[in-house]
Amino acid sequence: MKVGEERTRQAVAWIGVAALGMVVAGVVYLRPSLAPPVAATPAALTPPAVPWGPWRLASASFADASHGTVLFYSSGQAPTTVFLTSDGGKTWQLAARARNGFALAAYLDSRTVVAQTVSNPGPAKVGSTNPGPASTRLSVDAGRTWRQLTDPRAGAGPGLPGFLDAQHAWWIDRRPSPDAHTPVTIWRTTDGGRSWRELMASGLPASGFAGQLVFTDPLHGVLALTPAGGSLSAMATGDGGQTWRPVETPQTPFQGTRIVSWSILRYGHRLLSWLLAVPDSTLTVVGTLVTPQLGSSIDYMPFVSVSDDSGQTWSQPRPAPNIVQPAYIGLSPRLDDRGRLVLLDDRRLWISADGGATWSARLMQAPAGLRPATLVSAGPGALYALAADTGTIDIVTPGTPLSLIRSTDGGAHWSAVALPPPSGP
Repeated sequence: MKVGEERTRQAVAWIGVAALGMVVAGVVYLRPSLAPPVAATPAALTPPAVPWGPWRLASASFADASHGTVLFYSSGQAPTTVFLTSDGGKTWQLAARARNGFALAAYLDSRTVVAQTVSNPGPAKVGSTNPGPASTRLSVDAGRTWRQLTDPRAGAGPGLPGFLDAQHAWWIDRRPSPDAHTPVTIWRTTDGGRSWRELMASGLPASGFAGQLVFTDPLHGVLALTPAGGSLSAMATGDGGQTWRPVETPQTPFQGTRIVSWSILRYGHRLLSWLLAVPDSTLTVVGTLVTPQLGSSIDYMPFVSVSDDSGQTWSQPRPAPNIVQPAYIGLSPRLDDRGRLVLLDDRRLWISADGGATWSARLMQAPAGLRPATLVSAGPGALYALAADTGTIDIVTPGTPLSLIRSTDGGAHWSAVALPPPSGP
Protein backbone atom coordinates (compact mmCIF):
# COMPACT_ATOMS: atom_id res chain seq x y z
CA MET A 1 0.00 0.00 0.00
CA LYS A 2 1.33 3.48 -0.86
CA VAL A 3 2.16 5.90 1.94
CA GLY A 4 -0.51 8.37 0.84
CA GLU A 5 -3.16 5.65 0.74
CA GLU A 6 -2.14 4.44 4.19
CA ARG A 7 -2.41 7.95 5.64
CA THR A 8 -5.82 8.41 4.07
CA ARG A 9 -7.05 5.08 5.48
CA GLN A 10 -5.77 5.98 8.94
CA ALA A 11 -7.39 9.42 8.78
CA VAL A 12 -10.75 7.91 7.84
CA ALA A 13 -10.45 5.40 10.69
CA TRP A 14 -9.60 8.16 13.20
CA ILE A 15 -12.48 10.37 12.09
CA GLY A 16 -14.90 7.43 12.22
CA VAL A 17 -13.82 6.57 15.75
CA ALA A 18 -14.14 10.21 16.81
CA ALA A 19 -17.67 10.37 15.38
CA LEU A 20 -18.69 7.27 17.29
CA GLY A 21 -17.14 8.70 20.40
CA MET A 22 -19.40 11.73 20.05
CA VAL A 23 -22.42 9.43 19.92
CA VAL A 24 -21.39 7.96 23.25
CA ALA A 25 -20.67 11.36 24.74
CA GLY A 26 -24.03 12.63 23.52
CA VAL A 27 -25.76 10.32 25.96
CA VAL A 28 -23.87 11.99 28.80
CA TYR A 29 -25.10 15.43 27.66
CA LEU A 30 -28.65 14.25 28.29
CA ARG A 31 -28.12 12.75 31.73
CA PRO A 32 -30.42 14.13 34.45
CA SER A 33 -29.34 17.03 36.65
CA LEU A 34 -29.65 15.00 39.83
CA ALA A 35 -27.72 15.72 43.00
CA PRO A 36 -24.33 14.09 42.47
CA PRO A 37 -23.23 11.29 44.77
CA VAL A 38 -20.32 11.79 47.13
CA ALA A 39 -17.27 11.69 44.89
CA ALA A 40 -14.75 9.01 45.68
CA THR A 41 -11.05 9.81 45.42
CA PRO A 42 -9.40 6.78 43.84
CA ALA A 43 -5.86 5.91 44.79
CA ALA A 44 -3.00 6.57 42.39
CA LEU A 45 -3.10 4.23 39.43
CA THR A 46 -0.41 2.47 37.48
CA PRO A 47 0.32 3.47 33.85
CA PRO A 48 -2.31 2.30 31.36
CA ALA A 49 -2.03 -1.32 30.23
CA VAL A 50 -2.92 -0.64 26.60
CA PRO A 51 -2.12 -3.30 24.00
CA TRP A 52 -0.42 -1.55 21.08
CA GLY A 53 -1.47 -4.27 18.66
CA PRO A 54 -4.67 -4.16 16.60
CA TRP A 55 -6.75 -2.96 19.57
CA ARG A 56 -6.98 0.75 20.38
CA LEU A 57 -8.83 2.94 22.86
CA ALA A 58 -11.47 4.87 20.90
CA SER A 59 -13.49 6.91 23.39
CA ALA A 60 -14.56 7.24 27.01
CA SER A 61 -17.36 8.86 29.02
CA PHE A 62 -17.78 9.51 32.75
CA ALA A 63 -20.81 10.58 34.77
CA ASP A 64 -18.73 11.49 37.84
CA ALA A 65 -15.34 10.78 39.38
CA SER A 66 -16.08 7.07 39.77
CA HIS A 67 -18.54 5.93 37.10
CA GLY A 68 -17.50 5.72 33.47
CA THR A 69 -16.96 3.63 30.34
CA VAL A 70 -14.16 3.04 27.83
CA LEU A 71 -14.58 1.80 24.28
CA PHE A 72 -12.01 -0.16 22.26
CA TYR A 73 -11.90 -0.76 18.52
CA SER A 74 -9.90 -3.10 16.34
CA SER A 75 -7.84 -1.67 13.49
CA GLY A 76 -9.80 -1.67 10.25
CA GLN A 77 -13.08 -2.47 12.03
CA ALA A 78 -15.76 -0.63 13.99
CA PRO A 79 -15.44 -0.33 17.80
CA THR A 80 -16.39 -3.65 19.35
CA THR A 81 -15.82 -3.76 23.13
CA VAL A 82 -16.95 -1.50 26.01
CA PHE A 83 -16.03 -1.76 29.69
CA LEU A 84 -17.45 0.13 32.64
CA THR A 85 -16.03 1.10 36.02
CA SER A 86 -17.70 2.26 39.23
CA ASP A 87 -14.48 2.96 41.15
CA GLY A 88 -12.61 5.37 38.91
CA GLY A 89 -10.77 2.70 36.95
CA LYS A 90 -9.49 0.48 39.78
CA THR A 91 -11.60 -2.34 38.37
CA TRP A 92 -13.46 -2.83 35.08
CA GLN A 93 -16.29 -5.07 33.92
CA LEU A 94 -17.47 -5.94 30.44
CA ALA A 95 -20.54 -3.94 29.41
CA ALA A 96 -20.96 -4.74 25.71
CA ARG A 97 -19.10 -6.66 23.03
CA ALA A 98 -19.86 -7.26 19.37
CA ARG A 99 -17.36 -9.55 17.69
CA ASN A 100 -18.97 -8.90 14.32
CA GLY A 101 -20.29 -5.35 14.52
CA PHE A 102 -19.86 -2.62 17.14
CA ALA A 103 -20.92 -1.69 20.68
CA LEU A 104 -21.75 1.43 22.71
CA ALA A 105 -22.33 2.11 26.41
CA ALA A 106 -22.54 5.14 28.71
CA TYR A 107 -23.66 6.08 32.22
CA LEU A 108 -26.73 8.32 32.47
CA ASP A 109 -26.04 8.88 36.17
CA SER A 110 -24.06 7.05 38.85
CA ARG A 111 -26.34 3.97 38.71
CA THR A 112 -28.04 3.99 35.31
CA VAL A 113 -26.15 2.60 32.30
CA VAL A 114 -27.37 2.14 28.74
CA ALA A 115 -25.58 -0.25 26.37
CA GLN A 116 -26.09 -1.27 22.76
CA THR A 117 -24.60 -3.82 20.40
CA VAL A 118 -25.17 -3.82 16.65
CA SER A 119 -24.43 -6.93 14.66
CA ASN A 120 -23.24 -7.27 11.10
CA PRO A 121 -25.47 -9.93 9.47
CA GLY A 122 -22.84 -10.99 6.98
CA PRO A 123 -19.90 -9.90 4.84
CA ALA A 124 -20.15 -6.21 4.00
CA LYS A 125 -21.23 -5.50 0.45
CA VAL A 126 -19.59 -2.73 -1.53
CA GLY A 127 -21.57 0.47 -1.01
CA SER A 128 -23.80 -1.08 1.69
CA THR A 129 -24.69 1.16 4.67
CA ASN A 130 -27.26 -1.13 6.31
CA PRO A 131 -26.02 -2.73 9.55
CA GLY A 132 -27.79 -5.54 11.34
CA PRO A 133 -30.32 -5.17 14.17
CA ALA A 134 -29.40 -3.42 17.42
CA SER A 135 -29.80 -4.84 20.92
CA THR A 136 -30.18 -2.19 23.65
CA ARG A 137 -30.06 -2.86 27.40
CA LEU A 138 -30.45 -0.77 30.56
CA SER A 139 -29.01 -1.25 34.05
CA VAL A 140 -30.14 0.68 37.13
CA ASP A 141 -27.55 -0.81 39.50
CA ALA A 142 -24.29 0.27 37.83
CA GLY A 143 -24.11 -2.75 35.53
CA ARG A 144 -24.72 -5.55 38.02
CA THR A 145 -27.97 -6.58 36.36
CA TRP A 146 -29.46 -5.68 32.98
CA ARG A 147 -32.84 -5.69 31.30
CA GLN A 148 -33.60 -5.51 27.60
CA LEU A 149 -35.08 -2.28 26.33
CA THR A 150 -38.07 -2.71 24.06
CA ASP A 151 -37.06 -1.29 20.69
CA PRO A 152 -40.09 0.23 18.91
CA ARG A 153 -38.23 1.33 15.79
CA ALA A 154 -38.96 -0.16 12.42
CA GLY A 155 -35.36 0.40 11.39
CA ALA A 156 -33.76 -0.85 14.62
CA GLY A 157 -30.18 -0.06 13.66
CA PRO A 158 -27.48 1.83 15.57
CA GLY A 159 -28.54 4.79 17.68
CA LEU A 160 -29.16 5.21 21.40
CA PRO A 161 -32.31 6.79 22.84
CA GLY A 162 -31.86 10.27 24.33
CA PHE A 163 -32.55 10.12 28.06
CA LEU A 164 -33.73 13.07 30.15
CA ASP A 165 -33.69 10.88 33.26
CA ALA A 166 -34.00 7.18 34.05
CA GLN A 167 -37.73 7.21 33.11
CA HIS A 168 -38.09 9.70 30.23
CA ALA A 169 -36.43 9.14 26.87
CA TRP A 170 -36.99 9.75 23.16
CA TRP A 171 -35.85 7.57 20.29
CA ILE A 172 -35.42 8.84 16.73
CA ASP A 173 -36.25 6.31 14.02
CA ARG A 174 -34.92 7.01 10.56
CA ARG A 175 -34.03 4.22 8.17
CA PRO A 176 -30.41 4.43 6.97
CA SER A 177 -30.55 6.17 3.61
CA PRO A 178 -28.65 8.89 1.73
CA ASP A 179 -32.04 10.34 0.76
CA ALA A 180 -32.73 13.44 2.87
CA HIS A 181 -36.49 12.92 2.36
CA THR A 182 -36.55 9.67 4.36
CA PRO A 183 -39.30 10.15 7.01
CA VAL A 184 -38.30 10.61 10.67
CA THR A 185 -40.35 9.00 13.45
CA ILE A 186 -40.01 9.90 17.14
CA TRP A 187 -40.92 7.51 19.97
CA ARG A 188 -41.26 8.45 23.67
CA THR A 189 -41.14 6.43 26.89
CA THR A 190 -42.15 7.51 30.40
CA ASP A 191 -41.44 4.20 32.12
CA GLY A 192 -37.74 3.69 31.52
CA GLY A 193 -38.08 2.03 28.12
CA ARG A 194 -40.51 -0.72 29.07
CA SER A 195 -43.05 0.72 26.63
CA TRP A 196 -42.91 3.35 23.89
CA ARG A 197 -45.46 5.62 22.24
CA GLU A 198 -45.13 6.87 18.69
CA LEU A 199 -45.54 10.64 18.55
CA MET A 200 -47.37 12.53 15.83
CA ALA A 201 -44.30 14.80 15.59
CA SER A 202 -46.22 17.19 13.36
CA GLY A 203 -44.29 20.13 12.00
CA LEU A 204 -41.04 18.29 11.33
CA PRO A 205 -39.68 19.14 7.87
CA ALA A 206 -40.03 16.64 5.06
CA SER A 207 -36.28 16.70 4.45
CA GLY A 208 -33.18 16.89 6.56
CA PHE A 209 -31.06 14.63 8.71
CA ALA A 210 -32.07 14.49 12.37
CA GLY A 211 -29.20 15.13 14.76
CA GLN A 212 -29.02 15.78 18.48
CA LEU A 213 -32.27 15.69 20.45
CA VAL A 214 -32.12 17.48 23.83
CA PHE A 215 -34.96 17.86 26.36
CA THR A 216 -34.79 20.13 29.41
CA ASP A 217 -37.94 18.65 31.01
CA PRO A 218 -40.60 16.13 29.91
CA LEU A 219 -42.30 18.75 27.69
CA HIS A 220 -39.65 21.10 26.29
CA GLY A 221 -36.91 20.12 23.90
CA VAL A 222 -35.00 20.99 20.73
CA LEU A 223 -34.00 18.86 17.73
CA ALA A 224 -30.96 19.80 15.66
CA LEU A 225 -31.26 19.20 11.92
CA THR A 226 -28.87 19.27 8.99
CA PRO A 227 -30.92 19.89 5.84
CA ALA A 228 -29.91 18.62 2.42
CA GLY A 229 -28.22 21.96 1.67
CA GLY A 230 -25.85 21.55 4.62
CA SER A 231 -26.91 24.61 6.66
CA LEU A 232 -27.98 24.28 10.29
CA SER A 233 -31.57 24.39 11.48
CA ALA A 234 -33.50 23.36 14.58
CA MET A 235 -37.04 22.55 15.71
CA ALA A 236 -38.47 23.12 19.20
CA THR A 237 -41.34 21.42 21.03
CA GLY A 238 -43.36 22.38 24.11
CA ASP A 239 -45.56 19.29 24.37
CA GLY A 240 -43.10 16.44 24.69
CA GLY A 241 -42.54 16.02 20.95
CA GLN A 242 -46.08 15.89 19.61
CA THR A 243 -45.71 19.14 17.67
CA TRP A 244 -42.64 21.05 16.48
CA ARG A 245 -41.88 24.51 15.14
CA PRO A 246 -38.74 25.96 13.53
CA VAL A 247 -36.49 28.18 15.64
CA GLU A 248 -33.66 30.46 14.65
CA THR A 249 -30.29 28.81 15.22
CA PRO A 250 -26.90 30.34 16.03
CA GLN A 251 -24.64 30.87 13.04
CA THR A 252 -20.99 31.83 12.76
CA PRO A 253 -20.67 35.64 12.47
CA PHE A 254 -17.56 35.51 10.26
CA GLN A 255 -17.44 35.26 6.50
CA GLY A 256 -15.01 32.85 4.92
CA THR A 257 -15.69 30.18 7.55
CA ARG A 258 -17.65 26.95 7.58
CA ILE A 259 -19.31 25.14 10.49
CA VAL A 260 -17.91 21.63 10.83
CA SER A 261 -19.77 20.55 13.98
CA TRP A 262 -22.61 21.66 16.24
CA SER A 263 -23.40 20.28 19.67
CA ILE A 264 -25.86 21.27 22.40
CA LEU A 265 -25.03 20.91 26.10
CA ARG A 266 -27.54 21.02 28.96
CA TYR A 267 -27.29 22.24 32.54
CA GLY A 268 -30.67 22.13 34.24
CA HIS A 269 -33.00 24.18 32.04
CA ARG A 270 -30.15 26.08 30.36
CA LEU A 271 -28.81 25.02 26.95
CA LEU A 272 -25.47 26.00 25.45
CA SER A 273 -24.76 25.80 21.73
CA TRP A 274 -21.19 24.97 20.67
CA LEU A 275 -20.42 25.82 17.04
CA LEU A 276 -17.06 24.75 15.67
CA ALA A 277 -15.96 26.57 12.51
CA VAL A 278 -12.85 26.47 10.34
CA PRO A 279 -11.58 28.70 7.52
CA ASP A 280 -12.89 27.76 4.08
CA SER A 281 -9.29 27.26 2.97
CA THR A 282 -9.01 24.17 5.20
CA LEU A 283 -11.92 22.40 3.48
CA THR A 284 -12.04 20.31 0.33
CA VAL A 285 -14.49 21.04 -2.51
CA VAL A 286 -16.98 18.60 -0.93
CA GLY A 287 -16.76 20.31 2.48
CA THR A 288 -14.54 17.89 4.41
CA LEU A 289 -11.42 18.89 6.32
CA VAL A 290 -8.21 18.75 4.33
CA THR A 291 -5.92 16.15 5.86
CA PRO A 292 -2.96 18.20 7.10
CA GLN A 293 0.62 17.26 6.46
CA LEU A 294 2.50 15.52 9.24
CA GLY A 295 2.95 17.95 12.13
CA SER A 296 0.63 20.67 10.74
CA SER A 297 -2.60 21.83 12.38
CA ILE A 298 -6.07 23.30 11.85
CA ASP A 299 -7.19 26.70 13.17
CA TYR A 300 -10.48 25.96 14.97
CA MET A 301 -12.87 28.84 15.76
CA PRO A 302 -15.51 27.93 18.38
CA PHE A 303 -18.60 30.02 19.20
CA VAL A 304 -20.94 29.76 22.21
CA SER A 305 -24.63 30.73 22.39
CA VAL A 306 -26.97 30.40 25.39
CA SER A 307 -30.67 29.58 25.58
CA ASP A 308 -32.75 29.87 28.76
CA ASP A 309 -36.04 28.80 27.13
CA SER A 310 -35.27 25.24 25.98
CA GLY A 311 -33.78 26.27 22.65
CA GLN A 312 -36.59 28.50 21.38
CA THR A 313 -34.32 31.56 21.32
CA TRP A 314 -30.52 31.89 21.47
CA SER A 315 -28.08 34.65 22.36
CA GLN A 316 -25.69 35.98 19.73
CA PRO A 317 -22.68 33.69 19.23
CA ARG A 318 -19.70 34.61 21.40
CA PRO A 319 -16.22 33.62 20.26
CA ALA A 320 -14.49 31.07 22.45
CA PRO A 321 -10.69 30.81 22.55
CA ASN A 322 -9.21 29.97 19.15
CA ILE A 323 -7.57 26.56 19.27
CA VAL A 324 -4.91 25.18 16.92
CA GLN A 325 -4.95 21.39 16.81
CA PRO A 326 -4.48 18.49 14.38
CA ALA A 327 -7.53 17.91 12.17
CA TYR A 328 -7.91 14.44 13.66
CA ILE A 329 -8.83 15.92 17.05
CA GLY A 330 -12.03 17.93 17.41
CA LEU A 331 -12.87 20.25 20.28
CA SER A 332 -15.38 18.80 22.76
CA PRO A 333 -16.24 21.12 25.67
CA ARG A 334 -17.94 19.83 28.80
CA LEU A 335 -20.09 21.38 31.52
CA ASP A 336 -18.99 20.76 35.08
CA ASP A 337 -21.28 20.32 38.09
CA ARG A 338 -21.38 24.12 38.55
CA GLY A 339 -22.48 24.79 34.98
CA ARG A 340 -19.09 26.11 33.84
CA LEU A 341 -17.82 25.44 30.32
CA VAL A 342 -14.53 23.54 30.37
CA LEU A 343 -12.38 23.20 27.24
CA LEU A 344 -9.07 21.40 26.75
CA ASP A 345 -6.43 23.04 24.54
CA ASP A 346 -3.31 20.90 24.41
CA ARG A 347 -1.66 21.72 27.77
CA ARG A 348 -4.10 24.48 28.75
CA LEU A 349 -7.52 24.14 30.32
CA TRP A 350 -9.96 26.95 29.49
CA ILE A 351 -12.86 27.64 31.90
CA SER A 352 -15.86 29.96 31.46
CA ALA A 353 -18.33 30.58 34.29
CA ASP A 354 -20.57 32.98 32.31
CA GLY A 355 -21.72 31.03 29.27
CA GLY A 356 -18.66 31.75 27.15
CA ALA A 357 -18.54 35.54 27.67
CA THR A 358 -15.14 35.40 29.41
CA TRP A 359 -12.53 32.66 29.79
CA SER A 360 -9.61 31.93 32.08
CA ALA A 361 -6.77 29.50 31.30
CA ARG A 362 -4.99 27.02 33.57
CA LEU A 363 -1.72 25.32 32.66
CA MET A 364 -1.76 21.52 32.78
CA GLN A 365 0.96 19.07 33.71
CA ALA A 366 0.43 15.78 31.86
CA PRO A 367 2.45 12.54 32.12
CA ALA A 368 5.56 12.42 29.93
CA GLY A 369 4.84 11.21 26.40
CA LEU A 370 1.09 11.86 26.65
CA ARG A 371 -0.35 14.89 24.83
CA PRO A 372 -3.86 15.85 26.08
CA ALA A 373 -6.28 15.65 23.16
CA THR A 374 -9.98 15.73 24.09
CA LEU A 375 -11.80 16.40 27.35
CA VAL A 376 -14.06 13.47 28.25
CA SER A 377 -15.89 14.74 31.33
CA ALA A 378 -15.81 17.48 33.97
CA GLY A 379 -17.92 15.84 36.65
CA PRO A 380 -17.64 16.45 40.39
CA GLY A 381 -14.39 15.23 41.89
CA ALA A 382 -12.37 14.56 38.74
CA LEU A 383 -11.69 15.58 35.15
CA TYR A 384 -11.09 12.90 32.51
CA ALA A 385 -9.50 13.35 29.09
CA LEU A 386 -8.12 11.35 26.19
CA ALA A 387 -4.42 11.84 25.52
CA ALA A 388 -2.40 10.99 22.44
CA ASP A 389 0.50 8.67 23.25
CA THR A 390 3.12 10.49 21.17
CA GLY A 391 6.18 9.28 23.06
CA THR A 392 9.19 11.55 22.59
CA ILE A 393 8.25 12.92 19.13
CA ASP A 394 5.23 14.93 20.42
CA ILE A 395 3.45 14.77 17.03
CA VAL A 396 -0.15 13.55 16.63
CA THR A 397 -1.09 11.53 13.53
CA PRO A 398 -4.20 9.49 12.65
CA GLY A 399 -2.37 6.38 13.83
CA THR A 400 -1.34 7.75 17.23
CA PRO A 401 -2.84 5.57 20.01
CA LEU A 402 -4.89 7.10 22.82
CA SER A 403 -4.71 6.78 26.60
CA LEU A 404 -7.04 7.91 29.40
CA ILE A 405 -5.81 10.50 31.91
CA ARG A 406 -7.42 12.04 35.00
CA SER A 407 -7.04 15.11 37.21
CA THR A 408 -8.35 15.40 40.76
CA ASP A 409 -7.10 18.96 41.42
CA GLY A 410 -9.14 20.90 38.88
CA GLY A 411 -6.91 20.24 35.89
CA ALA A 412 -3.48 21.30 37.14
CA HIS A 413 -1.95 17.80 37.37
CA TRP A 414 -2.91 14.68 35.42
CA SER A 415 -2.13 10.97 35.78
CA ALA A 416 -2.73 7.94 33.58
CA VAL A 417 -5.70 5.64 34.27
CA ALA A 418 -5.11 1.90 34.08
CA LEU A 419 -7.23 0.38 31.30
CA PRO A 420 -8.51 -3.18 30.96
CA PRO A 421 -7.19 -5.42 28.18
CA PRO A 422 -9.83 -5.44 25.40
CA SER A 423 -10.11 -9.21 25.67
CA GLY A 424 -11.48 -8.88 29.19
CA PRO A 425 -10.46 -7.79 32.71
